[in-house]
Amino acid sequence: MDNEKLSVVALNTIVDLVPKKLISLINYFGNANNVLNADIKKLESVCGISDKIAKSIKSLANLDVANKEFDLAEKNSIKILTYLDEDYPSQLKNIYDFPPVLYIKGNFDKNDKLSVSVVGSRRPTNYGLIVTEKFCKYFAQNSITTISGLASGIDTQAHTSAIKNSGRTIAVLGNGLLECYPAGNRKLQDEIAEKGVIISEFPLKRIALPANFPRRNRIVAALSLATIVTEAAEKSGSLITAELACEYGKDVFAVPGPIFSKYSQGPNSLIKQGAFVALNPEDISEQV
Repeated sequence: MDNEKLSVVALNTIVDLVPKKLISLINYFGNANNVLNADIKKLESVCGISDKIAKSIKSLANLDVANKEFDLAEKNSIKILTYLDEDYPSQLKNIYDFPPVLYIKGNFDKNDKLSVSVVGSRRPTNYGLIVTEKFCKYFAQNSITTISGLASGIDTQAHTSAIKNSGRTIAVLGNGLLECYPAGNRKLQDEIAEKGVIISEFPLKRIALPANFPRRNRIVAALSLATIVTEAAEKSGSLITAELACEYGKDVFAVPGPIFSKYSQGPNSLIKQGAFVALNPEDISEQV
């Protein structure tokens, strides 16, 4: 295994070393291997690198952690990519805070670039579930890949509808691929890996933490050509995904809902801000 790739994977296991800091370190020292071999004082001289992070970096210099990640990945038919690999997804490489490492189970299809991210509330109403089912069924039947975050509610409905209608779906996780969150989605996660792709930037056994989900959302937004919010409260992680999609120059759609429903406040607010109104799935397919 190439030492540079091992070094990038090792650095990615440090919880507090977020992608932008990791890449800044690599750029500063020339490569990841140099980062691991730098002394603590030099590491701390880089903006944003605390004593805690510097000590964590020094503890990884022998690359044991990275080698264990690769061994565990191989045993579980998981592929590990870094941003240095030729087959690293180009859609992600183009964003400013791209994930340095990706863990992938399943196989990408050449048509997966024709994709829409479908996101929404973890506690949807029947209206939200029905709308999501209708839209994702249409996407499946028209060779459009559905991307979502495998959370409860809208995400689960989106993935399930795609599979049920023999379509492609990609799940982006806020935890490692050998963990499952929520626990009730274990069967669905395994099914997606068989019929589509599950992907994460987090080490294989990293549990789901609140800080992981905004990071997960940027990958959801970046992988797809457009994002649709089918139902969400006014303060929702789904709106973060929509904001990121807009920031990345992607189209944002929102399904209007009853003005008295708190779960329609998010989409209705997006429409007020200029998001495309999604009344039918055809509205989206015409754009992508």
